[in-house]
Amino acid sequence: MAAVSTSSLHADIQPLTPLQAVEEASITAEVTCGGGAVPAMTFDVGVSRIGRRSMDLVALPEATLDVLKRVRFAWLSVDIEGLSIKPLVEVVNVTAKGASVRYRHLFPKQQAQLDAFNQQ
Repeated sequence: MAAVSTSSLHADIQPLTPLQAVEEASITAEVTCGGGAVPAMTFDVGVSRIGRRSMDLVALPEATLDVLKRVRFAWLSVDIEGLSIKPLVEVVNVTAKGASVRYRHLFPKQQAQLDAFNQQ
């Protein structure tokens, strides 16, 4: 059997870093999630770091952390220095201090705006 290169199997997976740090609480996001066993809800969170493929959320009350531990996907609405992005995100890590999310869908125009923000 021929050996398979693992680098080609995972070529489409983007790392969660690097992320651009932002002043804490200077950017907030609105999170909408729920469905199935989790009732639909919307809540506000702070954003600590923003990257091309992911974002770190902070200032999460314990109840919000509990919800994020139970859902896999959520919609975010984020306003960053005059631009507005609304990605569908996958919750990849939840700790006592916050959560890391990876963008699963972002419209091309919003991705271009986010890229411009990250190159500042």
